[in-house]
Amino acid sequence: TAGDKLVLVMVGLPARGKTYIARRVARYLQFFHGAPTKVFNVGNYRREISGAKVGSSFFNPKNEKTLAERQTAAQHAMRDLKGWLGEKNDKGRVGIFDATNTTKKRRNWIMDELGEMMESKSHIIFVESICNNEDIIHDNIRAVKLNMPDYKGENPDQAVKDFKERIKNYESVYQPITDEQ
Repeated sequence: TAGDKLVLVMVGLPARGKTYIARRVARYLQFFHGAPTKVFNVGNYRREISGAKVGSSFFNPKNEKTLAERQTAAQHAMRDLKGWLGEKNDKGRVGIFDATNTTKKRRNWIMDELGEMMESKSHIIFVESICNNEDIIHDNIRAVKLNMPDYKGENPDQAVKDFKERIKNYESVYQPITDEQ
């Protein structure tokens, strides 16, 4: 309703369409409802902090240094999201926190960060994108991920291999959303 502030939190493994969904929802809400909507993509913040050419080992959950860098990127995106939500606007706003958000710990952190500024926990909506079709995932990697700054100018086959290793790193810690989450 007018004046409400909502946050959509994307959840899912890489190459599952989270960013695509986030952008489409933002366009829909802006065009059909006139709702100020903005996507905060944590990957873009990560590229600013750590650079684009990091390789799959950067996403290894056992690598404490890069885990801290990725958390810093998430904190910067959250800071900007909260700042944007806090701006005066009578129409209300919809912020979209676009990242993998694959662990319960990360999702709890998001709830803690947003809890005080949101009217209700029900104004924080988690959207999990699930795809287990390897053909679709492979096509998404080839069509979208190879054009990311992370793989610009790289051998396409090597880039696909590296991105699939990135996915494996996330799969090792992925906790799907459950009724308890």
